[in-house]
Amino acid sequence: MTDTNPPPSDPQHNKQPRVSSRCGVLLIFLLLSIISLAMRLLNLPLNRVIELRYCKEYYQQHEPSVVGPDGNVPEELCKIDGVQKKLAWLEGVIETSLVVCDLVVTIPFGSISDRLGRKIILVLNTLAITVLFAWLLLVGKLDAVFPVEAMIAAPFLSLFGGGDCVLTSTVFAYLTDFAGDIPTRTSYFAYVSSLSYIFSLFGPILASTTMSLNLWLPFYLGIGLLIGAFPIIAFLPQPALHGTSANEPTVDATEETPLVNESMSQDESADTPRVDSSITKGILLELKGILCLVTGRPNFQLLLVTVLVLGIANSNTSVLVLYISKRYGRTFAEVGYLLSIKAAVNVLLLTVVIPILLKAWLPRNSELQVTANFFGAKASLLVSFIGALCLGLAAKLWLAIIAIVIFALGTATTVFILSLVKSPVISAKEDQASGRDFSIVIMVKMIGTLIGTPLMTAIWVQGVAAGGTQLGLPFFVSSILYLVVLATVWNLHVRWSE
Repeated sequence: MTDTNPPPSDPQHNKQPRVSSRCGVLLIFLLLSIISLAMRLLNLPLNRVIELRYCKEYYQQHEPSVVGPDGNVPEELCKIDGVQKKLAWLEGVIETSLVVCDLVVTIPFGSISDRLGRKIILVLNTLAITVLFAWLLLVGKLDAVFPVEAMIAAPFLSLFGGGDCVLTSTVFAYLTDFAGDIPTRTSYFAYVSSLSYIFSLFGPILASTTMSLNLWLPFYLGIGLLIGAFPIIAFLPQPALHGTSANEPTVDATEETPLVNESMSQDESADTPRVDSSITKGILLELKGILCLVTGRPNFQLLLVTVLVLGIANSNTSVLVLYISKRYGRTFAEVGYLLSIKAAVNVLLLTVVIPILLKAWLPRNSELQVTANFFGAKASLLVSFIGALCLGLAAKLWLAIIAIVIFALGTATTVFILSLVKSPVISAKEDQASGRDFSIVIMVKMIGTLIGTPLMTAIWVQGVAAGGTQLGLPFFVSSILYLVVLATVWNLHVRWSE
């Protein structure tokens, strides 16, 4: 009688969960690929749509003969200062608002996903991005109905589903749910990074090609891809919520549980229904846990300062497209192909060069691993300084291309700095809070971007007004900030060595 049901360890009993997990991981990668490609299709054509609207308004007032019967104005005539200042202002407002809204909802949606499941967050996120695309398309096309400034409403749609940060954190949480052990989880995260590099390479090329055929084609393709993402979400298997698996060891559950659950683990064991009914309380406890982890850890505080300033410095990429287009008189489609050069260098550096160099640095020695991370961070920051300075000074396009390649070689800085988070520099041995440390670092990085995007936009507008070499002002400022980050990393290395 007792043998009628197979025991839990029976292979037939566990076969279905393993198949479901493998299927879920593949579907998550497919979903992330579709949404990432759709979002990569937006940036370049959006620049041209906004530029065209302002350009048409300008020439209708000053030289109506330039405006064609279809309302089009040749792109080379739109590089005048008045148009470019307005373009930079609106782009800066949209990007800053999007980061703010994404940051505001990241923690609440993370808490909701822990209680109600990941699927609902993915549905809301994809829906928000789709509606955002549709609104930008609608405002761009109906110039007789909406002023171009109505695009500012688009980022606030992400309050109902989040943006890139919510998507990434939900995908990581989903993969953590499916991963059976830490090495598997790490490999999943590496695949996510690889997908990001791939779409950084091919996204601008596809956007440039499609917008050369029809300015609105990237928008149509993006919306089509996003609509196709909903059936994939529907087929995603629902993993067990944290804490529901009886077979999962306590230590692993603590390691893999997101920020909310780690900070609430004791309360949940005492009164789970009461805590589950109060998402607000969970968020407050989570914020309290963040403060406790930061205070009393000087090295971690210095690392957060490093990440914050680095986020501000890296925000120069928000004006890179405008800079190349304005200074060298290139169309946005041509700029897309140039950006692919930068992305190709990133892919080669992060997937081939860095792994080979690290393997050559005796990776089995923990102390040498930390030294390698410090050396790599300092070298990358020095290269970033040189690249940003050369890009700001480049008077010719061919010089700018060389500077972009140099600048791209410094993109490994973030990788090396993030590698320090779980090193003895920051975390104690067997530190169970390292997962939360990563969450804090990512949030600080986002705050740096939040500060840097409007700052670089304002500096770019001043550069446009001044003209000449001062067009490179955002990159001159970034080069100084890279030196500041280099000094903080150097200080952190000295403190650890002592």
